[in-house]
Amino acid sequence: MAGAWPPMPEWLRVELASSAVRRGERVRVRWKADGSPDGYELRLVLVVHHRGSVTMNAPGQAVPERQVHVVHDRAALAPAGDALSLRVPADAPYSYAGRILAFFWGVALARAGREELEGWTALRVLP
Repeated sequence: MAGAWPPMPEWLRVELASSAVRRGERVRVRWKADGSPDGYELRLVLVVHHRGSVTMNAPGQAVPERQVHVVHDRAALAPAGDALSLRVPADAPYSYAGRILAFFWGVALARAGREELEGWTALRVLP
């Protein structure tokens, strides 16, 4: 799933203090940009991947897979390149790569005010 979005662009280096955190904890993020990151932010994103089947008309027929991403926290990239932290909600789902339903977490890059994600670094959220 994480391959659905591109890795972080070459002009931005993102380092997570830990690649796994527990629900309710903060993800500490250090970053460094070549040039000014004005207008960009890092987001803590949960991707819900769902695959189902149709039972009314054709039993067992697969339904197209769906992915929905939900932003749980965000922080603007300040010009100074300061470290930042993003909080995983205590009641959020943990990382789970199931066949029918899956939950994937990551720190994503996006322009402020836009929905499109421009870069992705995977994160594992533990129960």
